[in-house]
Amino acid sequence: MKNHLLNKHKIQAQEEEYNKSSRSHILFLFLMFIITSGSPIRIVENEYLIKIFAALCPDFKVPCRKTIVKLLRICHETEKTKLEKSLEKASSIALTTDCWKSIQNFDYIGVTAHFLGQKFEKKNFTLATRHITLGKSAKNLAIFLKSIMFEFLKKQSTS
Repeated sequence: MKNHLLNKHKIQAQEEEYNKSSRSHILFLFLMFIITSGSPIRIVENEYLIKIFAALCPDFKVPCRKTIVKLLRICHETEKTKLEKSLEKASSIALTTDCWKSIQNFDYIGVTAHFLGQKFEKKNFTLATRHITLGKSAKNLAIFLKSIMFEFLKKQSTS
């Protein structure tokens, strides 16, 4: 994955490895901005964002939506794989859930995994936040929880 990002997209996987003015560092920071701010991907088409980048770093061209989506998928798969490997190493995992209704009246469920790392440090990861269809009945929530557990905890018992 690291080689793919570097060779195909000129992106290095770890922020510390970046030359602070390189295109790959700027692209990495821009991806992290989109991910952490919850900004829509269409932000890449915003004329003022493009002008900001042109003024601050004329050599950097803001990628199109298609490229951003592709890079975000690569980042997601990389992080998900790392998380699955961490979960496989855990001897015990506790799950917490929360359900809520959005302001638009949609039901959601969030599932978080808690476990101790190799050096007995607390680890907490949000496994999923999903839109619940067909209401928040116990039977329906069990279906969602089993699906999420199967997706992330394949090696552990999900019964």
